[in-house]
Amino acid sequence: MWIRMLCSCFSTDFRSSGAGHFIPGIGKTTLIQKTSEVLKSSGVSIDGFYTEEVRQGGRRIGFDVVTLSGKRGNLARIGTDLTAVNRECRVGQYVVDVTSFEHLVLPLLNCAITKENRDEIQQEIVNFIKDCCK
Repeated sequence: MWIRMLCSCFSTDFRSSGAGHFIPGIGKTTLIQKTSEVLKSSGVSIDGFYTEEVRQGGRRIGFDVVTLSGKRGNLARIGTDLTAVNRECRVGQYVVDVTSFEHLVLPLLNCAITKENRDEIQQEIVNFIKDCCK
C-alpha cells in the first residue's frame, strides 16, 4: 500500500505511461526529508533511504543514496567506470555503484523485512510492477 500511495502522489498518468514516470522537480525528495525530520523530532523511530541528484556546473552527473540516518554513498554517475572495484550495472547513461548501494541499503531492508510482513511486501512489489506494465 505504501508504494501505491507514493506513486499515486508523484506520477503523471501512472497506469497509461507503461512505467512509473515521475514528474521531475516537484519535491519528492524534499517531502521525504521534511517528513522524516518531523517524525524524528516527534520521537518516532524511522529508517530508510532516498536518492538525491548530484550536479556539477548545473548539470546532473549522477545520484547518491542517502539514508535517513545521514549516511551517503555513490549510487550512479554518468560514464563513471566503476568496474574496477564493483560489478557493473548500467541504467541508461548511468553506471550504478552496486557495492555502495548494497552496503548502505541492504542492512535497512534486512531490518525492515520480517517473516511477518514478507508476503505483504512481496505482493505490493508484484502489484506495483503489474501496474507499471499496464
